[in-house]
Amino acid sequence: HADLSGFGRINRKASRTILTGSPLAEDTFATPLNVVPETADFTVAKSFTYELPPYSLVVIRIKK
Repeated sequence: HADLSGFGRINRKASRTILTGSPLAEDTFATPLNVVPETADFTVAKSFTYELPPYSLVVIRIKK
């Protein structure tokens, strides 16, 4: 759960970058794109919930 109410006015437009996959996955010279981040538009609110995929790193960038 994310609570952004302490930040005052926020822009609802954001972007979400996620890196996920098998915990044993790795990039190699033979398969350099086995693990790649995916970026997409994302909408936030003063308070929101986002379910994280297992074995993932998620960055949500909120634009000013």
